[in-house]
Amino acid sequence: MQNQKSVFEFRNEYQCTEFFCSDRNVGGVDVSLNGEHLGEIIGISIPDVDDEEENIKFDNEVINWIVDNNY
Repeated sequence: MQNQKSVFEFRNEYQCTEFFCSDRNVGGVDVSLNGEHLGEIIGISIPDVDDEEENIKFDNEVINWIVDNNY
């Protein structure tokens, strides 16, 4: 199973799926909304579900990316 996490903001549920691309040797998360791929955030990973501080940090990074990219 893939490592996934939802981020709820602006009355939307953004689905984040962790990935690693061996061709580019990079990892990060794919962000989608309602099944539509919005883009990738390179260099972050989905934190452990029990690590509240890291989950807040992750959510904030995703929300900032959403705002910066006008989604």
